[in-house]
Amino acid sequence: MKKIVGALAVFVITYALFSAA
Repeated sequence: MKKIVGALAVFVITYALFSAA
């Protein structure tokens, strides 16, 4: 479960970076 939350956090951060670019 912790792995899923970590992966989700990475995905959200990456998406935010691409959106801000």
